[in-house]
Amino acid sequence: MAGALLVMATAATATERSPEAPVFPPVDPTLRPPAPARSVPPHSLTIEEFAPGASGVILDLPTHIAFADGFEIISEVTNDRFSYRPLGSASAWQTSPHAVDGPHALTSSPTQQLLYCVDTDNHRVLSFERVDGGDATGRSSIAGVALHRPHDVVSDPATGLVYVLNPNAPAVMRFSAFGVDEAALDLSAVAGGYSRGLTVVDGKVLLAASAEGLVIEIDDFDAGLVTVHPSYGKIAHAVAGSWETTGFIPNDIERYDGYWYLSNFFHPAYASGTDHNRFKLVRFRTWDDLANGSWEELSHLLPDRHVPYFFTLHGGSLYLAAFHSSTAADAVYRITSGLFFDDFESGDLGAWSPSTR
Repeated sequence: MAGALLVMATAATATERSPEAPVFPPVDPTLRPPAPARSVPPHSLTIEEFAPGASGVILDLPTHIAFADGFEIISEVTNDRFSYRPLGSASAWQTSPHAVDGPHALTSSPTQQLLYCVDTDNHRVLSFERVDGGDATGRSSIAGVALHRPHDVVSDPATGLVYVLNPNAPAVMRFSAFGVDEAALDLSAVAGGYSRGLTVVDGKVLLAASAEGLVIEIDDFDAGLVTVHPSYGKIAHAVAGSWETTGFIPNDIERYDGYWYLSNFFHPAYASGTDHNRFKLVRFRTWDDLANGSWEELSHLLPDRHVPYFFTLHGGSLYLAAFHSSTAADAVYRITSGLFFDDFESGDLGAWSPSTR
C-alpha cells in the first residue's frame, strides 16, 4: 500500500520502539495543492436524524450510540449519562441509573454478557450486566497502565477481547475480562500526542490518531506491529482545527458498504476564520486514496458547525453522533447507502450490525 508504513510499537513482548511520529513543519496553506475530492451522487446516500428525532430528548454532547442488550444507548458527555430505550422502539428515552462522568462510548461483550463503558472523567472503565440497572464494577487501570480520561472502548465478537483507549500519549489496553488476558500497547511514539477513536474491522483494531492525522492499524498486538496510514495534506499537530489550518484531525474511522468513513474535529472555534465544515466528514475506498487526497466530501450532509464524532454500524446503516452546532441540536444521525435503501437483506446481516461498540 503506497504511503503505509509498517512499524513496531511498544508492547509487553516488544523490545524496540517505533520511529518518532512525523513532524509537520509550518506550511503556508495557500501553497498546498487542494485535495481532489469527488462529489457524492445524491441518490447514493441518505442521512437522517435518528435522535432526538420526534422523541423530545435533549442531547448534550453525544459522542456515541450503541445497540446492545436489547437497547439503543447514547453516551452523553456533558449530561453525564447514558440515554436508552428499547431497540427499535419510538418510546421516550430514559436515563441509566449508572453514575458516570463524561462517558464517551459503550460496548457489549457477548462472550461475557456484559456491557463496558469508558467513564471518562472518572478515569475508569465500568462493567455492568444491564444499562437499566444492577451493580457496576469499575477498574482504574488495565495491565498496570493507569486509565486517564479513556475515550473509547470496543470489543471483538470473534475473540471476546475488549479494547480501551487512553487518548494522551496514546495507549491501547486489552482484556477478555477484568484481570484476565490483560495487555497494553504503547502507541505514543507513532500516534503522537492525542488519539480519540478505536474500531474493530475484520478482526483488526484501528486507531484514529487525531493529532497526527493518521489511521494506525494494529497488525499484531502482542508483537507491537502496526501499519500507519497517513492522510493527505497534514500540516499541523492539533487536537482540533480545520482542513486549511491543520489537515485531518480524525475522531473515528469505520468501514461501511465498501468505503472507509472518516470524521474530523473541525469547528469554527479552532478554524482561525477558515472553512470549518470542509472535509469534516469524508469517505474513500482505499488507504492510497486517503494518502493521495482522493476522497468524497460528505460534510454538506451535516448541519453547519456540527462536529462528527464516533460511528456505529447497525442494521445495514451507519450511525454518527454529532455536536457543537449553533444552528442545530446535538444529534445522532443514520447514514444509509444505496445497497440498503430497499431494506436489502442477504442472509445474516451480522457483518453490518455488530453490537460491539
